[in-house]
Amino acid sequence: MHNRDDGLLIRKCEDKARAADKYGYFTHTGFLDLHEQSLVQERLALPQGITAMLQGGYPESERQMAIFVPDVFSESDLYAMLPIKAIRIDETGRDGKAPSHRDYLGALVGLGLSREKLGDILVDNKGAWVFCVLDIAVFIAENLVQVGRSKVSAYIAECLDVEVTRKFEAITATVASNRLDNIVKAAAHMGRKQASDAIKGGRVFINGRECLKVDCAVEEGKVLSVRGVGKFILAEASQTTKKGRIAIKFHKYI
Repeated sequence: MHNRDDGLLIRKCEDKARAADKYGYFTHTGFLDLHEQSLVQERLALPQGITAMLQGGYPESERQMAIFVPDVFSESDLYAMLPIKAIRIDETGRDGKAPSHRDYLGALVGLGLSREKLGDILVDNKGAWVFCVLDIAVFIAENLVQVGRSKVSAYIAECLDVEVTRKFEAITATVASNRLDNIVKAAAHMGRKQASDAIKGGRVFINGRECLKVDCAVEEGKVLSVRGVGKFILAEASQTTKKGRIAIKFHKYI
């Protein structure tokens, strides 16, 4: 859905792309959400010889920055100079329950950091990994000492050092067809109208791209993101029940 903020983002990105073309070096945005990434992929007018790449610091990252790369650079050049750092946060003392994603985000924002400076936050049973723009990594490592009611220590790591172990919850259902509204209804456990409203409201993404069509066909292997609900892989959608419905299986990221 188009609005004034969308237009502003596109203009800022095109300015950065022109700067990359003029000076022959990488330029980049802050971290973008899925809607903003869709705009970058679908609406940008790029100068000849400039490529826009989305990077979040690790495979399957959700929040990613747009990096504008002159064609003279290779992909290995980009990874060598990636403007993203990983911060490891370890709990050193806890008074109460373990910090949640919201606690980590709140602690970082409480340091005066804007959301665009921060990528994904991956919480585990010992602490969390946080991805951030290069220029704030030292600040976080030196100043983050508490998250929620837990004392923490933080240090800077290279993105390639991060090992991300994904956990999934299996969800099974049957649908009349593989239309997007049916798939969202089944995955998110919501009514048909709620699913339709979510799609038309720009809150549903397929493989990271916004989809506003309720009748879009969703194929096996596609990654479905529903803002405010979660992220799912449509793992199976090929078997038909005796009643003629499609048996589907999701893997929900947890």
